[in-house]
Amino acid sequence: MRPLPLPAALTVVVLGGVASAAQGVVNAKLGERTGDPVLGAVVNNLGGCLLVLAGLAVLPSMRAGLAGLRRSGLPWWAYLGGVGGAVIVLVAPVVVPVLGVAVFTIAQVAGGSLGGLAVDRAGLAATGRLPLTL
Repeated sequence: MRPLPLPAALTVVVLGGVASAAQGVVNAKLGERTGDPVLGAVVNNLGGCLLVLAGLAVLPSMRAGLAGLRRSGLPWWAYLGGVGGAVIVLVAPVVVPVLGVAVFTIAQVAGGSLGGLAVDRAGLAATGRLPLTL
């Protein structure tokens, strides 16, 4: 798959950010209405699973990538990437009503930035070990 042109990549990321903010509100409202905040996360993840399954059905590159996982030689922990996303989705319906969407998003970005610094410093990414710099 060819990389997106820069303007298209930025547009997709910005739209994803807007969707992420809306997702917190929607999940919180669903949890509020049903009396169970976790239900919003369950519905969210089911929607995400359906979208990924649709992608697998339509995009040959996704099927080829999935087939290539068997021979990739990745360590077991490389398959845990979705856990972080699931934690955010589970936490959002509980904390968005308390913090609001803006503070939740800022905290999420701050946490992601700190985690990114730790990953770079530990050398877990494809770029290898990177020093912390200003």
